[in-house]
Amino acid sequence: MAAPGAMTGISRLLDITDQIDACVFDAFGVLNVCARPIPGADRRLDDLRARGIAIRVLTNAASQDLAGRSPNSSGSV
Repeated sequence: MAAPGAMTGISRLLDITDQIDACVFDAFGVLNVCARPIPGADRRLDDLRARGIAIRVLTNAASQDLAGRSPNSSGSV
């Protein structure tokens, strides 16, 4: 057993759900790329919710519209 406060490696997020109350994810590149979800991300979020883990999603991708284009691209808004 690791000493209190010692860092240990984990192979998957679900391995530590008994030690956490919430997870914060970055949307772009972690949960989705433009308008396309990353395969399996939705199932993992469902797994976390089923274990009572609160989920928050943050992003700094304010320059992306819903179609995944930057405002400076052709057809910009």
